[in-house]
Amino acid sequence: MSNDTQKADQIAFHFYTKLFYVLNDARATAEPGPNAKVDKWFNLETPDSDLFPPESRDRYKSISTSISASASNSSSSLSSHSSSFSSPTGIPPLEIQVLLTIPDLNTNQVLVYLPDSSSSTSTRNRVQPTPNFETCVVG
Repeated sequence: MSNDTQKADQIAFHFYTKLFYVLNDARATAEPGPNAKVDKWFNLETPDSDLFPPESRDRYKSISTSISASASNSSSSLSSHSSSFSSPTGIPPLEIQVLLTIPDLNTNQVLVYLPDSSSSTSTRNRVQPTPNFETCVVG
């Protein structure tokens, strides 16, 4: 493997892990521990998280190998898609599910949505505070 390919694989790997760390840091409710490792790639300090374990991260370490394997499989008429992480490029998609929650409101409070273009006389839409999953897929 050439030095340029290794560098490209390293950058791609850190792109995927940094994306996870940024989303996790933005949505996490607990503060990281005082001894938590800090990821400093792309000049953006984010705390390392055990929620993205090494066995999940490792498939992004050699993306160039995934692409070349996909190209050789697509030329074969007997190729099979046994992996649930297949994509046209051969790169496994990164799927992150984030649980969006609304904090408990007091009995005299409700959550309403008022569109930006609305005037003060517009109808307010009540939002029921139910948790929703947001799914992000990169790949």
